[in-house]
Amino acid sequence: DIEALFRILPLHLDKSRLRSLTIELTSSYWTALASETFPLALPLITPLLSFHALRELDLDLFSASGLDDNAYERLAKVWTGLKCLKVGTGDVLRLRPVASFKAVISLLTYCTSLEVLHVVFDGEIPPPPPHMSASQVGEGGDGRGWRQGRGGGKGEGWGVCNKLITELHVGHSPIVDAGVVASCLGSLMPRLKQIGCAKYPLEEVERWRKVQTLLAGS
Repeated sequence: DIEALFRILPLHLDKSRLRSLTIELTSSYWTALASETFPLALPLITPLLSFHALRELDLDLFSASGLDDNAYERLAKVWTGLKCLKVGTGDVLRLRPVASFKAVISLLTYCTSLEVLHVVFDGEIPPPPPHMSASQVGEGGDGRGWRQGRGGGKGEGWGVCNKLITELHVGHSPIVDAGVVASCLGSLMPRLKQIGCAKYPLEEVERWRKVQTLLAGS
């Protein structure tokens, strides 16, 4: 029972000292009848928020397609010390993510020490206009709650600039305009040169390859 596991972990692990947490779906899970990638939701993850000292969190084999921008912002505000976050890029269900570029911006804004990032998002949703003030780009996309990010460097574009991440894993994240995606990601993560994505469909793979080419040439 995965839900029960998430609930009992804070009862058995030191909430103030736990630095690394990896939860995998093992062979016994996959051999169960009607097994599929377990979907993550904010109520399910909420017990893990008590581990406020986390530096590494790996939930990569779960489906994160149901986590929206608000969920990512809440997670990011709690786990500000994260250096490694892996969520949902190993999802075999490949459901369309509801999160957008705003989720990525939230993670980079609040988790200013991120060095490794695996995240799925809908890259077909245009990113918010750059150079918006903290009062304009905000929680839930309604212009509230965002602040300027530190991000390891001078804030540019969306107020955040992470100079630690060189490789981004996006799983089955869909995109249409490689140029727009590369421009946004390059502004947020100027040292980003490598993109890891799912191996199909080929059209999507080619778009992400183009993003990587544009980033490498920037």
